[in-house]
Amino acid sequence: MRLFDKNETLQPPEGYEIVALSAEGSYLRVEYRRQVARTSKFQSWSTVVVFLNDYGREVVRTEDTVEEKFPEPHVVAPLTAAMQFKNGLFLILAGISEVIACLKKW
Repeated sequence: MRLFDKNETLQPPEGYEIVALSAEGSYLRVEYRRQVARTSKFQSWSTVVVFLNDYGREVVRTEDTVEEKFPEPHVVAPLTAAMQFKNGLFLILAGISEVIACLKKW
């Protein structure tokens, strides 16, 4: 995303890139973000939000750091031989009951 400042009054923070641009009331909200740290369990983002008035001049600038935790991987329990046998038996019994139901209608 690119933001062209015709008035040339906006000073974007160095090392950040624009991730969001929206209108909030009579103000333009520009959100910048950069990655601060990344490990195997979390990543940390630094966010700067700048509000511009209708003349394109900066009114408020806020800075915040957010940590996002990566989701834990879903662990699937292995399918044992006993479980496979039980599932197969249920399928056979369901098939036999369907055959009997069809024969009764016939």
